[in-house]
Amino acid sequence: MPVYSSPLLDIALPKPLVVPTFQLSGLYACMLGLDYVLLRHHKQLMMSKKMVRIGITAIHAAVPISFAAIPWFLASYSAYLPTEQFTLKQWIQALYDTVVDRTGQTSHAFGLIKMARGFAKLVLLYVGVQPLLPTMPDAMLNYPWFSSESLSYTFLFGVKAYLVLGCADVTAGLAQALTGWRMVDMFDSPILATSPIDFWSRRWNKTVRNLLHVQVFRSQHTSSSKLSRGLLTFVTSGIFHELIVWSISRKITLENFSFFTLHGIACMIQAKYAS
Repeated sequence: MPVYSSPLLDIALPKPLVVPTFQLSGLYACMLGLDYVLLRHHKQLMMSKKMVRIGITAIHAAVPISFAAIPWFLASYSAYLPTEQFTLKQWIQALYDTVVDRTGQTSHAFGLIKMARGFAKLVLLYVGVQPLLPTMPDAMLNYPWFSSESLSYTFLFGVKAYLVLGCADVTAGLAQALTGWRMVDMFDSPILATSPIDFWSRRWNKTVRNLLHVQVFRSQHTSSSKLSRGLLTFVTSGIFHELIVWSISRKITLENFSFFTLHGIACMIQAKYAS
């Protein structure tokens, strides 16, 4: 195999335990419900709030190592919730705050438009992008990193990833059409971004951005600066993406961790010197 395909780190993990979708969904539903019970009654556990949160996060992070699925947001979602006077209604509302845009007007019609936009992305994917990609993706590993073929395929795979995520527009549009709630757009023309901060903070995966910003930039007594906390969001995201790759490919390469950390450093430098 060519040297171009060899990562700097390549550690194999044991094969995953595969369970039916229904059982796996039930498992995560039970885990999410258990999160609520633990947070609601943490004082009766003879454990500090911090220890309860660490335990919840550790369990959610460990499960995907054995199961080929990664709803890692469950751990992030539970990690920052309040525990004083914590009600079921507040718990559900906190979940919706990451996906519902409360600053805009409600509209059922815009939900249908969002669904149409999502379907258009999927059509473009299968008609305009997929035919241009190699039948066997591993074939692109035969080219040097900076060859025209490697660069063009890398770009097309990036476009494919963006269009695949158009499924989120379909589901969010359906939810908005049914409820009238203005759902957060996952993307805002990321290809038009003018800087690293513009891309990551305003245009790419705004749902995850909202989730991480709530945790890292929430009001709290801390000696860390905003710059260091901003870098922490990228490090955290890199860890989560590594868990996704570990769950699917059963390989530890730290490529995603390195990618997000480097982008975090770029954003930190921009925030410090370009403001």
